[in-house]
Amino acid sequence: MKKTSTLSCIVAILGLCLLFTSCAKDEKIAMKLSGEWEGYWGMYYSDPELGEFDSYKSSVKFIPYEKYDTKGEGYQVDWYDKTPNAQGNVSPYERLSSYFTWEVINKTVYLKYPKHPNYNVRISDYDLTKKHFTGRFNDSSTHFDLHNIWQLYKWSDYASLNTSYFLAWTWVGLDVASTIAYDSYYWTRDAANEETPIPMEDGHTIQMGNRFAE
Repeated sequence: MKKTSTLSCIVAILGLCLLFTSCAKDEKIAMKLSGEWEGYWGMYYSDPELGEFDSYKSSVKFIPYEKYDTKGEGYQVDWYDKTPNAQGNVSPYERLSSYFTWEVINKTVYLKYPKHPNYNVRISDYDLTKKHFTGRFNDSSTHFDLHNIWQLYKWSDYASLNTSYFLAWTWVGLDVASTIAYDSYYWTRDAANEETPIPMEDGHTIQMGNRFAE
C-alpha cells in the first residue's frame, strides 16, 4: 500500500512538472508574439463587380490582456496597391481592417475573427524569433512571412540553466494600456469599432479571406 501511494505521488508530481513546463513555454511564445508585425499574411478580398484583389502586406498587432498573459486581442490592417487585377481593375480600397482574439495553447497559436469566422486559424507549424514570424496556417503548404517592427517586451538577458537556455524578459513600462504607442491613426480607435464594414460604404458587398487558411 505504501509503495502504491508513493508511486501515485511521483506520477502526480511528474504531471504537475509537465503542466508547468507547458505553461512556461506558452508564456514565452506569447511574450515573443506580443507586439506588431508586418509582412505577407495572405489576405485578399473579392468584389462581385471588380474581381479579386490580393493584399501586398499586412500590419498585425498582438496585445495581451494582462502582463505575461498567453492570450489577448489582435488588430490587423491589410494594404492594397494600385496594381490592376486579372480583370484590369484597380482596388478602390487602400486598406481594410480586422479585429481578432488570440491565444497560445500547448505551443499552438489560435486566431479567432469574431466578424469573419471563415478565416479563424490555428498556427502550429511556425518559427518565431525576435525578428521574424514565419509559418503555415492550418495545414496549408504556403508560408506567411512577417518581420517585427515593434516589441511589447524587450529581451534583457540570456542565461544558461543546465544544458538549456531560458529568456529573461522585462516589461516595457507599467502596464499594457500605458505602454502601447499608437503611432498611426488606424490604431487610435478600438479596432472592433473601426473594422471595415461589410457591405462597404459604396454599396459593394465584398468577401474577405485568407488564401493560406483555405
